[in-house]
Amino acid sequence: MSDEFKIIYRILKSLKDMMDLETANLDEISFERYKITETKYNKIIEMLYENEYIQGITIKEYIDGAKIIDLGKTDDKEEIFKYI
Repeated sequence: MSDEFKIIYRILKSLKDMMDLETANLDEISFERYKITETKYNKIIEMLYENEYIQGITIKEYIDGAKIIDLGKTDDKEEIFKYI
């Protein structure tokens, strides 16, 4: 299994585990935790969003092609992600 698939699995597993908690801890799914670049992390999160594995994030794309991904700041995990 490629490293990207392992990271995707770990992100989705962390989200699943968060469903049992009162509040979501977004540090559990940060790029630093998976020891990958922020660019690779953003591409993975964007792919999960576009394929409807997660929702509630904001992706802003700028004229120069740069993208900013905002995971949100809320404590309500259901507003941050929907795990399918």
